[in-house]
Amino acid sequence: MRLFHSRHSCVRDCNFQGRFQSMPIYEEKRQGKRKCVLILIAAFFVLYMPFQLGERELRWDEVYYAPMALEMNLLNPNTIAHGEVISSNYPMYPWMVSILYDIGASPEFGLRLVSVLSILAMSVIAWEAGRRAVGIQTAVVSTSLLISSIIMIDKGVDGYPDMLGLLFILSGWIAWFTYGPARGNWNRAWLVSFFFCGLAFYTIGWKGVFIFGLPLIFMRRPMTIWSRLNKPGLFLGVAILVFFILIWGIPRWLAGADIPFRNIPFKPDDFLDYLGHIFFFPFEFFLRSLPLSIFAWPAFCAAYTPLDRNPVFSRFLKTITVSVFFFLWLYPFADPRDYVILVPPLAILAGMNYWLMVRRLGFQTHHLLKILDMAGIACAVLALLFYTVPTKLWSAILMKSMLSQLVQLDKLLGFRQENLVIGICFAGISILILAMSIRNSPRKYPAWLHALSLTCAMSLLFWSVIYPYQTYEKRQRQLARQIREAMGEDFRSSMTIYKESNIPLYSLCTYLQCARRSSFPPLYNYEKIKIKKIDNVKELQEINGEIYIFSDEYPIPVGRPPHTRKIPVNEEKNIFLWKFPAAEAGGAVK
Repeated sequence: MRLFHSRHSCVRDCNFQGRFQSMPIYEEKRQGKRKCVLILIAAFFVLYMPFQLGERELRWDEVYYAPMALEMNLLNPNTIAHGEVISSNYPMYPWMVSILYDIGASPEFGLRLVSVLSILAMSVIAWEAGRRAVGIQTAVVSTSLLISSIIMIDKGVDGYPDMLGLLFILSGWIAWFTYGPARGNWNRAWLVSFFFCGLAFYTIGWKGVFIFGLPLIFMRRPMTIWSRLNKPGLFLGVAILVFFILIWGIPRWLAGADIPFRNIPFKPDDFLDYLGHIFFFPFEFFLRSLPLSIFAWPAFCAAYTPLDRNPVFSRFLKTITVSVFFFLWLYPFADPRDYVILVPPLAILAGMNYWLMVRRLGFQTHHLLKILDMAGIACAVLALLFYTVPTKLWSAILMKSMLSQLVQLDKLLGFRQENLVIGICFAGISILILAMSIRNSPRKYPAWLHALSLTCAMSLLFWSVIYPYQTYEKRQRQLARQIREAMGEDFRSSMTIYKESNIPLYSLCTYLQCARRSSFPPLYNYEKIKIKKIDNVKELQEINGEIYIFSDEYPIPVGRPPHTRKIPVNEEKNIFLWKFPAAEAGGAVK
């Protein structure tokens, strides 16, 4: 028995079956279940390239999450980096990353693997929800559109907690519907869904609680409000959520680190940006969510609504999508990372309505995708030329073009040699995939497979050119290795390195603690040295031993002989690692 099956669906199918008999019908060749699973697994590895996740250095907020994970302590859930509680962060994500660090994952790989595994888990949820709602075809299409959405690929390979938080939110929504409207067990529905809501809070904070609860406000009520809310499971569920909030909040509030909602900014000069967001958000989301947005619109078309094979579950997903969409549209601080929350429910909806769309517009959909295929082939040819045309000719061409102002020529051309074979292979495979799509569609390729092939081909171009460009320079890793070599035997796991409050160096200090212990598989050891931020050099007076300190000026610890070592860190900003010997007798207070 299907979990989400509506008893009215058979009647609706019979009433409207005759409508399609007089229309030109596009028929797809259905793929076998085993073949579809193998295609989806292969596509997932192409789209997210798990073995390439650790190549790019830490960037953006990843530089904070890595030291948080290194300093994570289950007995103290504060998110601490360099001895300081980092405001507006939550412990679930760094705690999971810290487990991977203990196993031996690199700083970058550990952060990003959690995000990619979260996407994998969401794809399993989409598969199971689609299968139970309609059937295998819906499961395949929903999973395909979820993993191939551009915004999911773009944000999913970054080491941020958003994907993990989204996984918990999606799990909470599906659990609420499964045990509530579908099975009528409201105690379990509230209990399980609030448990996942608590996990979402423990991962991304108040945003997760709000996004989880917002669609539930607008749900249609199959029974009265009171009969649904007056359940012990609701009160136990709220208690679970409060428990997660308290075990996060009490340690932080005692430390004076966080006040709820204190960090929500609003500046007068943001108003024009907000107007731009209001105007461009629908178009931006349409482009970022391709190819999902091509298949998602029938779910919101009134002409298709009477043909819905599972109207109750569809209405549930539509409520989630519409409420969250308008919230993100009107919310002045919405970030593109927040848009990802719309992808899973939209993907499941698109899968449920896929058969309606392709029967009416299958040929037009393939025609549109073929146009994109040809554009992709042009990009792949450029990628091949990039690796095969001599460097001198490329330099002359780029120097005369606008690209010379947008990219660093040495960096752009520098990675060609070491990435030559992989780059040519990926570009060649991309051309082959796109050519096969053009030739075999729509005769042999269903529309979902055509879209998935297009996305995989373009992803191969990303992994062949753009990603190597981003990963070519590994300055922080090289600098950390140079500092360790300069410190020599002074570098040890029990040492403490101080830094002044105006110096971040989060990425550098993470690499400073990291050393590879094996090449295959690539495993790492972490020296648990302490990085401690100080506000004033006078704080060092009570320390008798040697002192290492990052500073952008010459620090003068009281009672110390002159520095014995000065290691350059960033000479442009005049930042050095200074070493001062132990205090002279009587020079420091113990």
